[in-house]
Amino acid sequence: GGFGGAAAGGPRGAGGRRDPRDRAPPTGGMTERDAYETLGLDQTADQEAIRETYRERAKRLHPDGEDGDEEAFKELNEAYEVLKS
Repeated sequence: GGFGGAAAGGPRGAGGRRDPRDRAPPTGGMTERDAYETLGLDQTADQEAIRETYRERAKRLHPDGEDGDEEAFKELNEAYEVLKS
């Protein structure tokens, strides 16, 4: 028993996988205001407008697409995560 997990040579230590609880907590991140700005929406936009705008831009920015932009796609996803509910 006890604490230790991977550090004590537990089952996760052998495979080299990290315990997901070892991740640092999110630091600040994107604000709601930033998220609306990223999506190009007014703060009065409803969930349907947020979803439609996200889907349209995600198709255009997806890294596998012709004009894909991985960093912009990540930012778009972060904005959507902040605003969806």
